[in-house]
Amino acid sequence: MKKQDILSILITFVVGMVAGAYLFFTGFAPQFLAHNGATDTTYSEFTLTGETYGSCSRTGSCPSFQILSDGSFSYLSSTIFTGTATIEGNLPGTLLNELRLKFTLTALENGSRSVKVASCASYVDGLDYRYEVILEGVVYDLDTCGKNFSVNSELGVTLDKLWNYFATEE
Repeated sequence: MKKQDILSILITFVVGMVAGAYLFFTGFAPQFLAHNGATDTTYSEFTLTGETYGSCSRTGSCPSFQILSDGSFSYLSSTIFTGTATIEGNLPGTLLNELRLKFTLTALENGSRSVKVASCASYVDGLDYRYEVILEGVVYDLDTCGKNFSVNSELGVTLDKLWNYFATEE
C-alpha cells in the first residue's frame, strides 16, 4: 500500500467518526433526553394501562388510557374526524374503589394465563382489549385474545364501566 492509500483510509475513518458523532448528538440524544412521558414514572402500588386493537388499528382510531394509583388518568381518544385528543382528570371515587376491589391477585393471575384460541374478534374486523396491570410491583397482562380474560368476567365488566366513563368524558 502506498502512503496516499493509508492517508485516504485514515481521513475516511476520521470523517466517518465526526459525522457519526454529529448525527448522534443532533438526532438521537435530544430525543432520548427529552422523552419524559407519563410512562416513565412507575408506581408500584397500582397502575392500569388499557388499549383496544383490531379494526380500529387500520384507521388509527384505537383509544387507550392509563390510570395511576391516586386515581388520576390520561385517556387518549383518537378519532378519524376530530383528530387525537388527550383527556386528563381523576376517576370518581366509586369507580376507583370498584377497580381496587375487583383487581385482586387471584383474579389477575387467572386472567393473565395464556390460553389457545382458534379465533379472536380482532381477526374478523372486531375489537379486542389489552390491559397491563401493575399491582404491588408485579406486572399482569390481560388480553381478550390469547389470555384467560373475558369481557364478561368480573374484571371485564368493571373495565367496561371504565370505557363507558371515558366515552362520556369525550
